[in-house]
Amino acid sequence: MRKILYKIFVTLLVGTCCVACYNDDDTNEKIYKEWREFNAQWLVEQMTRTNPDGTPYYSTCALPTDPQSFVLMHRIGEEHSENLTPLFTSTTKVNYTLTLANDSVMDQTAGFVSQLNSTNLIAGWSIAIMQLHVGDSAQFVVPYGIGYGASGNGFGIDPYSNLVFNIKLVDIEAYEVRP
Repeated sequence: MRKILYKIFVTLLVGTCCVACYNDDDTNEKIYKEWREFNAQWLVEQMTRTNPDGTPYYSTCALPTDPQSFVLMHRIGEEHSENLTPLFTSTTKVNYTLTLANDSVMDQTAGFVSQLNSTNLIAGWSIAIMQLHVGDSAQFVVPYGIGYGASGNGFGIDPYSNLVFNIKLVDIEAYEVRP
């Protein structure tokens, strides 16, 4: 009798875990429809935003191998073009603040160290960091498609969230040059 109850309990526990961990993008699309539409409209507004003199507020930055994956960049302060820029294989140290399109602050970190080619990073992060020279600061808009996508991150960032990073590249801790 105990074995049967134990098997039933384990089966229910495993089934519950599977259902709780199942993430269906179609379901998310229905639940987050208004949020997705808000983020899509907000991104269009940012892409067409202009400075008072009529010049574009953001420049578009993409990898040559994938022009559909882009971030929007607005420099803050002077560009330090005499300094190094990181490669995809570099390890960088940055200070950043992450907000969402609705101005909710999600994270603020000083001294964040990451290797740009890490699979633990969103694609938009690597594209953004490679645009900077050591000492540069910029604001980046990362569209949800190269952010956390249709799934979110599971820690407060909902699916379909465009991300706004204010980043200062403090240092390149490991700069690898391949022959």
